Amino acid sequence: MKRILATASILFATTAMWPPASTADQPDVDPAIASGAAAKQFSAARAKWLGAGINDYRFSISASCYCIPSGDVLVTVRGRKKTASSPDWYGPRSVPALFKVVHTAITGQAASLVVRYDRTTGRPRFISIDRSRQIADEEIAYTVKAFRRL
Repeated sequence: MKRILATASILFATTAMWPPASTADQPDVDPAIASGAAAKQFSAARAKWLGAGINDYRFSISASCYCIPSGDVLVTVRGRKKTASSPDWYGPRSVPALFKVVHTAITGQAASLVVRYDRTTGRPRFISIDRSRQIADEEIAYTVKAFRRL
């Protein structure tokens, strides 16, 4: 019996030293970032946005993360003036700020990045970022809805 317990203890101790296969098999940097594809998509979308010349607009945005739920927040941009319907909103308050979030994830070599860009204006419609697979609960996603020119 002692021999079985000793063997089980050794097996448990050695398996606890390795990370689970699910994270060990995944790359440290998102493959689209590593290959340059994410930067290429980002540049094309940003150029489309800048080319559209949109200065006054409104959109609804929500964040999904391990944080205080914000619900949908209405963001209004008129020139350089930005307002949010919630004074507690901590997220992006303009399309350029959304692009900055994506750019930071790319230059920071995020472990996972998913971005969906609008085909017409190039603006980000959805952003999901996991900066590190080794850190729990730091993932964040932004969903942009009801975009409208003013």
